[in-house]
Formats: sequence, C-alpha cells, structure tokens
Amino acid sequence: MELSKYLRDHSRTIAGKEQLLIGSMAKALEVIPRQLCDNAGFDATNVLNKLRQKHAQGLLSTSLTATSCIFTAQCLCCKVQ
Repeated sequence: MELSKYLRDHSRTIAGKEQLLIGSMAKALEVIPRQLCDNAGFDATNVLNKLRQKHAQGLLSTSLTATSCIFTAQCLCCKVQ
C-alpha cells in the first residue's frame, strides 16, 4: 500500500502519458489486497480505505490478514466492521 501511495502521489506531479502509466501501476499494486478481501468475503472497498487511512496516519507497518480481516500495527489491533 505504501508503494502504491508513493506512486500515486508522484504521478500527480507528472504531465502527459507518463502520469497515466504511473497511476495505473499504483492501482495495479492494490489488486492483491483487494482480491484477498474479496476471497475472504469482506467489503474490499471499505477495508482498503481503512488500510489507506492507517498508512496516511503514519502506521506504515499496518497490514491485513485475510482470515480475520484484522489490521495490526505495532501490537495494536482494531477489527474492521
């Protein structure tokens, strides 16, 4: 997610076709967590938005477990509802 965020932010500073290419690469990097959520039966849009929010808050070690859909960041847990 962090690499996707970096690429998306960087693409906004570039003009032309390169912007579209880099933006598409950023979106492609989010396919794996989205697919994990879909396969686990969770709302992928909601989960990815919460994951982006945690990363924006500086909790870069926040991740997602597909079996319980629990975000963990440095021993802090909050279940996604």
